[in-house]
Amino acid sequence: MSKIIERRFWLLLSVYERLTQDESVAIRARDFDTVDSIHARKPAVLEELCGMGARVGFDRKTAELGVRIERLTATETANAELIVEMLGEARLERQNLEVARQRLRSLNTLYAPESARAEGFCVHG
Repeated sequence: MSKIIERRFWLLLSVYERLTQDESVAIRARDFDTVDSIHARKPAVLEELCGMGARVGFDRKTAELGVRIERLTATETANAELIVEMLGEARLERQNLEVARQRLRSLNTLYAPESARAEGFCVHG
């Protein structure tokens, strides 16, 4: 029974690694629907993975597991850093759009339709 659980553990770890790789690709592609979908699946996989690992007696000191966890941690850290960077870019873009909106509003009076200008103070008639 323990060997079956151990094999299932390694298979599930591969599934989690694949989800993390897919998450990286989706983040770089700015495919946030896919990122959301992956984030919805990862916690259940991780919970089952932790339970199985405990049953078989695995921990971070298990040689192959330790290396794979380090790789996962590095990838997930890079993903988080990329998201933070994207959020910063989005905030800056939003600020720039707000400035542009304000400037366009101020120009709106200069380029208002003829009927609106006819009611202005420079009308002779």
